[in-house]
Amino acid sequence: MARVGGGELYIAESHERRAAESVMIALKNGVARNLNIQYGELQHWYLSEAELFGTTNSKGGANDELRKREDGDGDIAADGAGEVLIGRASNAMKVYITFNTCLQPEFNMSLPLEAPLPQLQLYISNNTSNEAPGPKVKSKPQVALPVMQGFGSMVVEARGQIFVGVYAANLSESEQAKYQRVWNYEIAISTKAPYHSFESKKNLYLIDSDDNAVLLITGNMTTMNTPSQEEVEKIMKADAPYRLYAQNTQYTSPFHGLERSYCAISKLVQLNVANVETSLTTRGLGHLLKQQFHLTGLNSSSTYLAYLVKPLTNVTSGVIWDPLTIITKTDGNCQIIYNLSFCFEVAYSVPSNPTIFTTPQQLGSFYDNIAQGWYQNFSYSLQQILCNSTDLTLQYSFA
Repeated sequence: MARVGGGELYIAESHERRAAESVMIALKNGVARNLNIQYGELQHWYLSEAELFGTTNSKGGANDELRKREDGDGDIAADGAGEVLIGRASNAMKVYITFNTCLQPEFNMSLPLEAPLPQLQLYISNNTSNEAPGPKVKSKPQVALPVMQGFGSMVVEARGQIFVGVYAANLSESEQAKYQRVWNYEIAISTKAPYHSFESKKNLYLIDSDDNAVLLITGNMTTMNTPSQEEVEKIMKADAPYRLYAQNTQYTSPFHGLERSYCAISKLVQLNVANVETSLTTRGLGHLLKQQFHLTGLNSSSTYLAYLVKPLTNVTSGVIWDPLTIITKTDGNCQIIYNLSFCFEVAYSVPSNPTIFTTPQQLGSFYDNIAQGWYQNFSYSLQQILCNSTDLTLQYSFA
């Protein structure tokens, strides 16, 4: 099997890249590669020892086998959402193999809807006796990397080259005729950190909704009650703030079955950053710094899935969290107000008249000014009461 370095085999058009037959493609440490794959096709990738250790010297024997950390039943042990750990070997380098399915064949919507296509399959080997791992390999060392909803992750303790096979299940011609296009995927091997990530824990919360918008907020982003401007800038710039995507559940999602794939959701989702106004706030639990999203352009009486993501850094492609289900209100008699100057803790839907108040800012100022006027009169009343006096004759004195 011939080997090639990065770049030579690709057509430079997005989502139209094809691999040559019987070729093993080189990966670079921490650099993701993107490729199309057809039905029944098996593609091979490898990470060299030079990329793995930063030198041409081997850190172990050429035939060191991939060893699995097994549970009591002898199965591969899972760790987190779809992540599999492979057992340690002495003098080995920890390697993160991650995978995202970015695109899948589109179903012909004129036909009765069927179950999602099978997930792409990955096979891993670090034994030179099996440089082409795949579904038909039976007697050579390899392990399958589970792909769930377009995401796969595996941690390997490697002492030599790593070989990866990516396979797309074959379909009959009659089945293939029901779909258009091909699969597209992104693969990365890194010794620094997982390039692709998925988090099942909750980190996005619904504040309130109206008939065409919702207000959402993240968990705390800092442990400081009054973060400095320097820390705010660090969160917004250096640490890459969160982004929000959303999909109406009433429409067939083009990434159905790929809900854990960052590259699929960021490219195929219905509502993206153009529909979101984002800002920082210390409102809410703990009064710690959080990021809030005002998502607009929604339909009334509709259910959406909101996806919180943290975008590309110099190490990772992005992190995605489990989606949050949100439901918009039926009529337009209410509207969300937030970020008020006086009632700064207020963030919810209030009665509204869209004819009079054409923007959320106008509506918010209306309520904020009323509350501030009432409070001013209340403060005048307090000034006339000697609250700490025990002399009842002085209780209502102006003195």
